[in-house]
Amino acid sequence: MNHEYINTNQVVERYVMDKLSVEEREAFELHYLSCATCINDIDAAEVFRNELPNVFEPRNSDTVDQRAELTPLWSSMLRSPAYSVVATVLLGVALVASLYLLQSRNEESALRAVLEARLADLVAPQPNTPVVALETRRSGVESIVEVPLPANPGLVILTLSLDEIGHAEYRATLIEPVGVAAWTVESLLPDSTDSLVIAVHSTTLGPGDYRVSIQGRMTGGEWQNVSAYDVRFRTANE
Repeated sequence: MNHEYINTNQVVERYVMDKLSVEEREAFELHYLSCATCINDIDAAEVFRNELPNVFEPRNSDTVDQRAELTPLWSSMLRSPAYSVVATVLLGVALVASLYLLQSRNEESALRAVLEARLADLVAPQPNTPVVALETRRSGVESIVEVPLPANPGLVILTLSLDEIGHAEYRATLIEPVGVAAWTVESLLPDSTDSLVIAVHSTTLGPGDYRVSIQGRMTGGEWQNVSAYDVRFRTANE
C-alpha cells in the first residue's frame, strides 16, 4: 500500500473509524509501522474524532440513554447558542489542522521527489567530467588555470601537484574571489603521483578567480602552509 492509494481512498480516516476491510487494514498496518507520516496522520485523525464526537458520530441507543441522564443544567448548556459557537470553533480548528497536515504531506512528497532526482543524478555516470591539473603558484610568476564550468550541474575534479611531501595529512581550503573561505576539507592523502585529488560540485562554484590553499601537518602537529594554486572558473559560453 502506498501514499497515493492511502490519500485517494481516505484510508487513514476509514482506519480510525474502523471501516476498512480486513485486507485493507492488514495492508495499512503493515505500511504505517514504518511510516512516520501515516502515524502522525492517524494521531491527528483520532484527536479530530475524539474532540467532536457529537458532530461526526451518529448517536446510538447508549448515547441517547446517557443524554437522558444528564442534569438539567448540562442539558440546557448543550442546547445553548454558546455551545454551538464552541463546537463551531473546534470544528474550524480541526479543519485548519487537517489542511496544515495535508499541505505538509504534499510539501514532503515534493521534497522527496526532488531529493530522489538529485540522488539519481549523483549516482549516474557523468560523461565529460572536467579534470583540472593545478600547478603550485610561484612567487612573482602569474600562473592561473582557466576552467569552464559544466553546462549542466556536475562534478569538477581538481588535481593538485605537491612540491613538498612527507606530512601525515593535508587539508585544502578554497578561497572565493571575495577572500572568504568557501570550504575546507581535511584528511587528504597524496596519490601515487604525489598529488591531491578533490571532487567539487559545480553548483558550489561561480565565475571568478579562486585560490586553493594547501596545508600539511604531522600527526598531532600544527598545520603548516605547503602550497597555493590559482584557478579561474568561467561559464561554458564565455
